[in-house]
Amino acid sequence: MKKAKDAIKRQLKEQWRQAVRGYQAALLNMWELDAHYGYWIGGEEGGVYDYGDGMLTINMDDIIYCVLNDVTREQYEEWQQYIIDASEFGFATPNLRSFVRGCPRTPAETFKHLREIKATLNDAIRDEKERVKNDKESNPY
Repeated sequence: MKKAKDAIKRQLKEQWRQAVRGYQAALLNMWELDAHYGYWIGGEEGGVYDYGDGMLTINMDDIIYCVLNDVTREQYEEWQQYIIDASEFGFATPNLRSFVRGCPRTPAETFKHLREIKATLNDAIRDEKERVKNDKESNPY
């Protein structure tokens, strides 16, 4: 019984490895990427893949979705940038499927404007802290 279970586990593991490599190859081909520069993070095949520059990573679920739905590299990178921007301001972050299907989202120009406002606010806070610090030095009471 144990031998049969072990054989099934080995077979499933091999089928998974072949499927992972097949999807990975399909995505690399679709996105015209060179496999020589990429690697599975932590050596965990089927986990998260880094395409070599540390800036483009993708997990196995998203690899499968991209291959099955012809998601372009540009669409994927746009989604990654969107979730970074949305997270910065506490906005909802859609999954890849919702994003590709056109879910409601904040325009990039709005994020740019919010960053400008945030920078202005941070400058004002810094200036006020400096003013209070200088007031304490000139008047210790």
